[in-house]
Amino acid sequence: MNGGYHPPLLFRGAAGNSGVLRLDTGDPVIGLLPDCSYDQGGVNVESGDVLVAVTDGISEAMNGAGLEWGEEQLTAVIRSNRALVAKELIRHIMVEADRHVADAPQHDDMTLVVLRFI
Repeated sequence: MNGGYHPPLLFRGAAGNSGVLRLDTGDPVIGLLPDCSYDQGGVNVESGDVLVAVTDGISEAMNGAGLEWGEEQLTAVIRSNRALVAKELIRHIMVEADRHVADAPQHDDMTLVVLRFI
């Protein structure tokens, strides 16, 4: 894989359901390199599912003490706000990542995609 992408997270079912799939079969097809082979995986999505894909700059956002925000905190924010429309869920994720970082300089890109399946 190239580009610092973690496996996407698929939050299953309606709000309140805690099921999360880490889509780690294959690689995200972003930042492809020539002459490389990539594995492909698949999953069926259902109404109410939420897919979240992030670069490592989100989960590895560091505060002034050098502590990363982490995937556990990212997942907790998504779980507690998953009923929101995608745009508002993105806003909540970024607000919480920024809150963790506080005044520390941004050390990496912070790219985030949220898809809600209706």
